[in-house]
Amino acid sequence: MKLHWAYGISFDKDILMKRIFFIVFAFWFLAFSLFSEEIVSPEHKIWLGIVSPIITKTEREIFLKLKSDKERDKFIQFFWKQHDSRPDTADNEFFKEYMERIRFADLNFGSGSSKKGSQTERGYYYLLLGPPLERQFFAAQSELYPLELWYYQGEEQFGLPSYFYLIFYQPQGLGEYRLYYPDLEGPEKLVVPSYYDRSQNRDVAFEIIRKISGELASASLSYLPGERSMGQSPSFSSDAIISNIHALSEKKFSDAYARSYLNYQDYVETEYSHNFIESSFKVKVFKNDNQFFVHWSLEPKKINFALLEEKYCAVFDLILKIENGQGNLLLEKEEEIPLKISPEQYRCMSASPLLFKIFCLSSLGILKFSFC
Repeated sequence: MKLHWAYGISFDKDILMKRIFFIVFAFWFLAFSLFSEEIVSPEHKIWLGIVSPIITKTEREIFLKLKSDKERDKFIQFFWKQHDSRPDTADNEFFKEYMERIRFADLNFGSGSSKKGSQTERGYYYLLLGPPLERQFFAAQSELYPLELWYYQGEEQFGLPSYFYLIFYQPQGLGEYRLYYPDLEGPEKLVVPSYYDRSQNRDVAFEIIRKISGELASASLSYLPGERSMGQSPSFSSDAIISNIHALSEKKFSDAYARSYLNYQDYVETEYSHNFIESSFKVKVFKNDNQFFVHWSLEPKKINFALLEEKYCAVFDLILKIENGQGNLLLEKEEEIPLKISPEQYRCMSASPLLFKIFCLSSLGILKFSFC
């Protein structure tokens, strides 16, 4: 665990300058992002492509800030450790499952595309969501462009409905399958134009689909099963479902370790990275009798105790670094903090956070604190 603390013009012209600044900043940010990816090795570019459905924005930014291939290799090991759903076992079940998803996607979704199957739209959603509960194929119907209907059970704790659909189709019957957007496109996008009257395209297209599959026709209007729309007007709930799917990695996978990774990477070995504990802390410098003191407090989000000889025990290895504003090291010390409490104390404390507080001497100036 490592945490970081760092301490008269006209309106028209003003607005113009703000807009110019925004455009320049946006261009600089884009150029910086592209440059960052340019200095990454081909192998690490491939890795970024593989994990693009599940990597968070913070994790990606930190990865691109690393200065060597060795640092990036270590980050990759940390990344998979953090996603391991069962860190107490020898195997990383999440990694194995994700690699199987890539294998399946490359094998099944690459047809008609110049990209690997895992890099297509179907691949993106398959890697992120996993295999659907049901996958129906509509490739032999002359009235429809080739398409697939996927049926998922959603993770409601992350903003998804309990069940939902996704449709992937080949526009004009050629090339790569892509995601269908009920809110923007409508059923007529799925039907070959020669089978309906363009003056009544939506109603007729819906009826054509309904005669083939009522379930597919309903999904062409809304990805939310059982939702009734006014006439054949698509529902806006589909757009919300797609947006929540795209936000799933930010909600489902914690990137707290990545926000502090640049500070603690040199102290924590990869095999212990799953023990990273998200924490909050405060630091205050005050003066007493012409001597400056630093008072800091650290509050771990959780603590794992082991029962040993009728006592609940835990041990923390704390590394404290203090630097001045110029980055010069003023103090670095390592301390072991043992905790041993009775069962009664454990019951009283289990619902409350535990706070570490320590005083130490300080020199004047702007200070930077790192806790690991």
